Amino acid sequence: MDIIDGQKFQKYLQELVTQLRNRAPVDTGDLKRSISFQSTTSNTSIKTQLSMNYYGLFQDKGVNGRLEQFGSPYSFKSRDKGLKPQNWIAAKLDTDLSDIGDKILEASWDKIVSELVTSDEAGKWSF
Repeated sequence: MDIIDGQKFQKYLQELVTQLRNRAPVDTGDLKRSISFQSTTSNTSIKTQLSMNYYGLFQDKGVNGRLEQFGSPYSFKSRDKGLKPQNWIAAKLDTDLSDIGDKILEASWDKIVSELVTSDEAGKWSF
C-alpha cells in the first residue's frame, strides 16, 4: 500500500516550483523556465530532486572574486569582482521545507485513514 497521496504531494511541489520561479533572477528567463522538481513516492520512501540550470546555485550563493569576498563556496579564479549572493533558493527552501513533515502528513492522512479504517454494516468502525 502506498501511504503517500502522490497527487497531493506533487501539487505541493508544483506550488513550490511556481514560488521559486517567481523568485528567480531573470535575464533571459532560461533559469526560471529550467526550475523543476522530480519526485517518486512509494510505501516506504519519498525521493525528490530539484533541478535547474547549473548557474542558479551561483546566483543563489554568490561567487567570490579575488578582491571581493562574499563567503561563497564558489570563487572566480581570475576575476577581481565577485557576484553578490541573491539567496533566492535557500531562503525559500529553508522556510518551506521546515514544514515538509506536515506537508507529507497532509498528503498521507486521507489515504492512511481510508486504508486502515473500515466500517461494518451496523456503522461500527474498526481499525
